[in-house]
Amino acid sequence: MTRAEAARKLCCQLGTDVAAIAPPGIGRWPPAWAIVDAATVELMIALAAWESTGLEEDRARVRAWYYRVIAAWKDAARRYEREIAR
Repeated sequence: MTRAEAARKLCCQLGTDVAAIAPPGIGRWPPAWAIVDAATVELMIALAAWESTGLEEDRARVRAWYYRVIAAWKDAARRYEREIAR
């Protein structure tokens, strides 16, 4: 598998993981995007670097940012659920 294929597969997995975390309607709640945007951007930057270089240190950055994106979505989901419970 090429790095480009692996990157696409990772993005598909991220979509699956986020779908499992995100409650219905969160995408229409603007604060969610503010919560997850920075980590998502950093993940995409790390992924592009790894796809270009193939270096293990870049791959490690991808892994770290992937988990930060997941954590950000969990945070957004908690905040969203508190907001709609009011």
